[in-house]
Amino acid sequence: MHCAQLVEFALGFELTQKEWESSVLQNLIELAGKSILFVNDLFSFRKEIIECNGDLRYCSNSIILFIVTENLLLQDSVDKLFKELDKTDKAFLAIEKKLKLEKTLSNNMIKFIDGLKALIGGNWLFQLGLKRYHGKNFTGIVPLSGKFIFSEEGTIIIPDKLIEKENDLLKKFYE
Repeated sequence: MHCAQLVEFALGFELTQKEWESSVLQNLIELAGKSILFVNDLFSFRKEIIECNGDLRYCSNSIILFIVTENLLLQDSVDKLFKELDKTDKAFLAIEKKLKLEKTLSNNMIKFIDGLKALIGGNWLFQLGLKRYHGKNFTGIVPLSGKFIFSEEGTIIIPDKLIEKENDLLKKFYE
């Protein structure tokens, strides 16, 4: 993830070369990058389909990749993307928890890992509210999960009953 170094800049510190090159940090950076990519692919799907005039050969998106390479239906592809995203985020959090329990990290490493988490969370918020992804009549709320329907007019996710409370919390965040 090329923007990982911006975490240092934004937070006003610099990791040592040894810290930066550590395999555990590089693994966390890779997981953060995957998480950001998967969230982008979920929410940019509609825009990308429109931009490539519906010709999937010219679209670069995980959902489309699953449709084309695994012959999945749209909802099955979205569900697979969510599973990959969940697996990626859980792996990131497990590594972070293990490292923080070991108490061998420098303060800068802790700040950096927290910065990566902020990138992941900020990406979610940014993608959920991006009008160019969700259509010109977008109202500012996209359900976090549910049945995914393609529409040229805007993002349509029919929410699952189980997540209605999460959606209510999200609405309050945007108010």
